[in-house]
Amino acid sequence: MKPFSFLFFFFLLGTAFLTGCGPMPSDAVKYNDSLIAIQDKVGERDDVFQNSHDSTPEYIQACYNDLLGQVNTSLTQTEKMGPLGDYDDFRKACLEFLGTYKGVIETEYKGIMDIVIKPDSLITVEEDSVNMELYDRAIDKMDAAISKMVSVQEEFARKFNFQILNSEAE
Repeated sequence: MKPFSFLFFFFLLGTAFLTGCGPMPSDAVKYNDSLIAIQDKVGERDDVFQNSHDSTPEYIQACYNDLLGQVNTSLTQTEKMGPLGDYDDFRKACLEFLGTYKGVIETEYKGIMDIVIKPDSLITVEEDSVNMELYDRAIDKMDAAISKMVSVQEEFARKFNFQILNSEAE
């Protein structure tokens, strides 16, 4: 009877040790997926805004407002998530990314919208050039922010021993 009690004690001790060591990889995957889902909502609204440029000024403005509203909602949701255990670098990188996105929406996208809501016949060559400059600047800022966030996400995945699946192939 003693060997059984001895094994049971080590089983309980091992279970306590494993559950007391912090988040499990499955927790990290859920956390990762939740943060990405929040960002995906902004991306979906951005796609709608980008595709609205040949529409009416009212629709373009509505798409812009919807995108700005979604980035604000996503920032709030990400802030409320809190860290995973004692690890907060990935959530902070997501907040920084969303903050950059918001800045791009409020500056570059706003400037683009102010131009594309005009009838084509009223857009000057200079405004068309400014539009392209704003677009290029937005792309550069977003690429840098995405690159930084993905780097932190990859570090997060290594720390919690899981693999990031590339959703672009889907």
